[in-house]
Amino acid sequence: MGAMTCDAFLQSELWHKRFAHLHYKALLGVRKMVTGMLEFNIDHEGVCQGCATGKHKRGPFPSSESQTTDILQLVHFDLFGMLLIDPCFVDDFSHKTWIYFLKKKDEVFKWFRSFKALLENQTGKKINILRTENGNRI
Repeated sequence: MGAMTCDAFLQSELWHKRFAHLHYKALLGVRKMVTGMLEFNIDHEGVCQGCATGKHKRGPFPSSESQTTDILQLVHFDLFGMLLIDPCFVDDFSHKTWIYFLKKKDEVFKWFRSFKALLENQTGKKINILRTENGNRI
C-alpha cells in the first residue's frame, strides 16, 4: 500500500517500471485504459537508469594483434549449444565457417581431426594457429 501514498513524481516512476519502461508520455494513454491508477505528473526530468542501461551499446571488440595474409594461418574454434554440442571453426583470412552437429562433447576431437585433414588435403596448407573460445592459441 506504500505505492498508493507516494507523491505524483514517484507514481510516474512506479508505473513507468511496471509497464516495462514505457515512455512517460505514453503512460497518459494507459491511465485512460486502466482503472485504479492515481493521478501522476509526467513532467519527468532526466533518464531512467534502467532505460539508459538497456539502450547502451557495447563498444567494439579490441583490435587483434594478428593480421593474416593467407588461409589457415589462424583458425578460430568455439564450442556452443545447449542441447547439442556444436563446434564451430572460422578461418580468420577468408571468414569461411564450418559447423559440426554433435550429440556428445567427447566427439569433438574426432571431428576436429577429420576437419583438419579435410582442409589440409584440399588446400595443401597446414593450420598454423588454432585459437579457442577463450583466446588461447593451440
